[in-house]
Amino acid sequence: GRGVVLTASYEARPSGARSGMALRTARRLCPEAIVVPPDRAAYSSASRSIERICLTVTDRVELASIDDAFLDLTPGPREFDRAGQETRPYETAESTVRRVQARIVAELHLPSSAGISFTKTLAKLGSDLAPKGGLTLIRPDNLPAILQKADIEDLVGIGPVTAKTLRRRGINTLSQLAALSEPAARDLGGAHLVWLREACHGADDGPVRRPDEEAPAKSVGRTETLPRDTDDRAVLRAYLRLLAEDVAEDLRAQKRVAGGVALILRYADFRTLTRQARLGEPTDDGAALAARAARLLDALYPLRLPARLVGVRADSLSASASAQPGLFDTRHGGQARARRAAVDQAVDALNTAFGRGALRPASALLIEKFEHPSSKKT
Repeated sequence: GRGVVLTASYEARPSGARSGMALRTARRLCPEAIVVPPDRAAYSSASRSIERICLTVTDRVELASIDDAFLDLTPGPREFDRAGQETRPYETAESTVRRVQARIVAELHLPSSAGISFTKTLAKLGSDLAPKGGLTLIRPDNLPAILQKADIEDLVGIGPVTAKTLRRRGINTLSQLAALSEPAARDLGGAHLVWLREACHGADDGPVRRPDEEAPAKSVGRTETLPRDTDDRAVLRAYLRLLAEDVAEDLRAQKRVAGGVALILRYADFRTLTRQARLGEPTDDGAALAARAARLLDALYPLRLPARLVGVRADSLSASASAQPGLFDTRHGGQARARRAAVDQAVDALNTAFGRGALRPASALLIEKFEHPSSKKT
């Protein structure tokens, strides 16, 4: 099929099957695997139940995804146990986490893996390295030994493309990544790889955030996996327009504007590329976002292969100004912007009342024809 693996069981992982992999690739690696359709309602219910259990031991719980959560178990200054002995933070945290895991099994009949460390990135690494129902403790004193054994793909943030680049340079373990100089890491993978190198050294100091403390998103994006691969420029442009309208609606709901836009394109061979551009002025208008994304798409033609996924992302976000264009703004398109803002406001109101997509650009008709080529309109 054209789907992707949402998650792989512990039994399937030794074959190489993993989340994010194309389903057909996973089937080839693990032909005996049983493919189960996702049940989002069941997963969401279990996720809420696990969050409830976690909140019984700390009020600082950050849901990273539907099946990942960070807990801040940092002890207060000089905490003591019932016997009057000063607590040791790692041992106390381990005892707490094992109680949480036991409750999850008892109440939900689900196994869970956990990692305990002094940063979120290393705690996630520990969780990924832990066996089914187990726990990995990563302290400053045993960190070098763990990095020595861990493959580069074990660190969150290193995908197949980055891993391939690193392995070509003979970098196969996280200890080898950590040993890179900063200039070497920057040459290999830019600022992102520099950050990952620092994370291996425990330099990630990001706090555990409660839902009410979440930092505002740095970007807003939408992607669409196409029903079949295509290099039809008009069809891809139509999808960009529809996706850009959704992105713009989200921006307006957040009262933010974008200073840049990115095009995401995934080819039939699953190679993904991103092209970015600055906008002439910050905007929350879907037509403006789509037009700039379309120009980025045009620059890629002829495509090396048909596309299987297309997306639009709004970057460089800032708060939108609430003031209307002034009397002397007309020479710079002030009246046109005001009219467009009024149209966007009316569309948002209708979509809120009747559901997103109640009003769509005319390009949606081309998409409908592409997705249902045999249907005939009368």
